[in-house]
Amino acid sequence: MAATLWPDLDFVIPLAPVGHHLEAISQSPAAAKFWPWMCDVPQAEKDLFDRWAPRYRDFVAKRAHFFITLYDELQPVALQQEWRNAWNNPPQNEYRHGHISICFSRVLYRDLEKFAAEMR
Repeated sequence: MAATLWPDLDFVIPLAPVGHHLEAISQSPAAAKFWPWMCDVPQAEKDLFDRWAPRYRDFVAKRAHFFITLYDELQPVALQQEWRNAWNNPPQNEYRHGHISICFSRVLYRDLEKFAAEMR
């Protein structure tokens, strides 16, 4: 969300990104169980979800890099890729991890270190 509001951000790196929660629960049984209260919201609230979903907002930060989780039960890979495409296909890394297990990936931290070095 910050990447759509503050153009002075130097970069943004979504980790296991959820670009639109309502789309996630419509495509992922795990997401529907995780966020059950979103399964039947009134239209006015759906409109707000659409308005504020990062996937549908213009990217204004200086740089983006997507870290895609290939075994994500909450945010299907197709939705992660659709969001990345909506933001003009910034660079990406793919990880054989899920939504939370990405935090335990040594490769992720190596890639973050590499990204930081490129920022200098």
